[in-house]
Amino acid sequence: MLSFFYRLTTRYVLPIGIGLYAYSFYQRVQEGEDCFILFCHDFIQGWSYVEIMVNKMWNKRNEFLEICNEYIYHFGGMDMQPEPEEEEEVNKIEYIKNGKKIVQFNHGDECDFVIYSKHPPGGKCVLKKIIYTKQKTNTQSQSTQETLATFDTITKWKFLSLEIIANVNGLSMSFKINLHTNDYDFYQDGNILTPEFFHYYLQNLYSPAIETDSLHIDTLTIVDSNVTYTIDTFQPNERLEIGLFKDDYTITKVTKN
Repeated sequence: MLSFFYRLTTRYVLPIGIGLYAYSFYQRVQEGEDCFILFCHDFIQGWSYVEIMVNKMWNKRNEFLEICNEYIYHFGGMDMQPEPEEEEEVNKIEYIKNGKKIVQFNHGDECDFVIYSKHPPGGKCVLKKIIYTKQKTNTQSQSTQETLATFDTITKWKFLSLEIIANVNGLSMSFKINLHTNDYDFYQDGNILTPEFFHYYLQNLYSPAIETDSLHIDTLTIVDSNVTYTIDTFQPNERLEIGLFKDDYTITKVTKN
C-alpha cells in the first residue's frame, strides 16, 4: 500500500504540482512581477504551509499514541506511561582538616573529621552526619563509619539558641551557630560538636566566613527546647564537646593532655 502511494506521488502528483506551479510562476512574471521577489514570496509561503502540515501531523500522531496508551491501560492491563523519575539522592563526603575541606586520604586519622551529606528524596535540606575517629572525641557516640544506619535518625529537639565566644586570631568574638537551615541539618543522632567542627563552621557556613588558623572556645551559651538556659566556660586546657542524640544532648569538658 505504501509503495503504491509512493509511486503515485512521485510519478503523477509531484510532476503535475511542479508543472502547475511553473505555469503560474510564468504567468505572474509575464504580468510584470519581479522574478526574485516572486520566488522568495512563494518559497516562504510554501515553507509555512509545510511547517503547518508537519505540526498538524505531529499533533495527530501524539493524540493517536495517547488514545492507544489509554486503550492499552484500560483494556490490556498495561500502562505505557513512562515511570516517574526518582529524585536523585545526592551523597557526598567531605574531609575536614583545620576547618578546611581537603582531598580524600587513605587513612581517616589524617583529617579531623568527615561529613557525610545526604539529600533525602522530596526534600531540599541536606542531612549532615559527622564522623570522627575514636581518638578525636571522648563523648560516647554511635557516630562511626560502622554505624551509619543511624544516619536518618533526626533528633526530636532543637536548640532555641546556640552561641559561642571564641578566641579567634587573638580576639574574643561572639558567634551564633545555626545547626539547621533550609540548606543543611546537623541535628542527627550521634553528631558531636567539637572545636574542630566550629572551626569548620566559621570558615564554611558562617556568613561572613571567618578565616582563622586556630580556634579556642571560651564560653558556651545554650537555650534548649525546654527553655533551659546554660552558660559554661572553658579554660585554655579544656575543650568543648556537645553530643547530639535522639532525645537529649550532652555537654562535656575534656582536659587536654
